[in-house]
Amino acid sequence: MSVVAVGWLFFRADSMEHALGLIAAVVRHPDPVWTGSHFRAVLVGLALIAGCDLFLRSFAWDQVSRWPAGARAVLQGVLLACIVARWGRETPGFIYFQF
Repeated sequence: MSVVAVGWLFFRADSMEHALGLIAAVVRHPDPVWTGSHFRAVLVGLALIAGCDLFLRSFAWDQVSRWPAGARAVLQGVLLACIVARWGRETPGFIYFQF
């Protein structure tokens, strides 16, 4: 895996100096990148997955359809808020389109 990772650095670098600089940066800074905000994002994602799993284990969809309209509206509002919170953020382009 290490050989592949180093090879990837050479593949992505603009020049040999850039590649060697990337390797030096990896050696100098061995801390994972995700220790900051990425780690929190992973935790939030795992919590959402666990919450959805718990919900699906607790309620069947036909049972949810019999809930009062207000409870279903709150559930749909929460789901819509999650979608809107993510809406409009630019995603990075596919890596090979850069070449």
